[in-house]
Amino acid sequence: MKGLVRWWQRISARPMRWGWGLAPQGQAWSLVGLQRQSELLAKVQTTQALQPPTRDHGEDLRWLSHALRQIGAAQNGAGQRLSMALPLTGLASGQIEFPAQLSEDEWQAEVQLEASQALGLEPDEVNFDFQPEPASGALVRRVQWVGCAKTHIAEFKTCTRAAGWRLVTVEPELHAARRAAAALQGGLHSMLTQPTQDWQFRLSTDPATTRTVAPTDAALLQAMASPVGPCLVAAGLALKAWS
Repeated sequence: MKGLVRWWQRISARPMRWGWGLAPQGQAWSLVGLQRQSELLAKVQTTQALQPPTRDHGEDLRWLSHALRQIGAAQNGAGQRLSMALPLTGLASGQIEFPAQLSEDEWQAEVQLEASQALGLEPDEVNFDFQPEPASGALVRRVQWVGCAKTHIAEFKTCTRAAGWRLVTVEPELHAARRAAAALQGGLHSMLTQPTQDWQFRLSTDPATTRTVAPTDAALLQAMASPVGPCLVAAGLALKAWS
C-alpha cells in the first residue's frame, strides 16, 4: 500500500535472523518469535501470552512495556525489532471511487478526510493508508482505505521504546493474518491441527512456487477467533522482518 502516512511501513530492510510479532488477545497480547531456518523457511521458536497483572491494567501499556523488557533481556538482544497489530475495533475502513484520470497524489486529501470523519477525529489526528484496485480501463478507480487515531500509534511507540524494543511496523490484524496464512506450510489446516511450535512459514509467497489458494477473509476471521488466532496474527507480523 502507498499513502501519505504509511504507518505500517517497514523502516529497515536489513536481513534478519529473528522476526517478532505482537498481536492483541483481549486485554492480553500474544508474542511470537520466528527464527529463520534457511533462505526460504522460518519456524516458530517462541510463543508467549503476555497477561496484564489485573483487569484494570489492560489499557495501560506500562505493564506490557515491563514484560517486553524482561523478554528482551532474556533473548540477549534478539528481541529489538517488533511489529504490532491494531485490533479491528480500533480501525475504520472503507472504499472511495475516483475518476480514473486523477493521480494518486490527488486521492490523499479525500482519503484522509474520509478516514477522519469515520473516526470522528480531525484530519490531522488520523493515520491512514490506501490501496487502489487494479486498473481496468473503467471511468472510475476504486480505492480501499484504512485509518486509525494517531494516539494508538503513539502509545505503541512509547511502550516499545521504554522496553528497549524498536517498533518497525503497525498494521491491521487481518492484513497480518493474510500474510501468515499465505506463508504457513499446510495453510489453515496446519494452524488448526499442529502445535504452534511446529508451524513453519515459507519466506517466498510467489504463486509460481507456492501453488497455494489464499483463504477467504471469512475463513481468516473464523481462524482468528480460534484460541490460536492471535498467534497466527503475531506470526504474520513477525514475517514482516523478511518482506
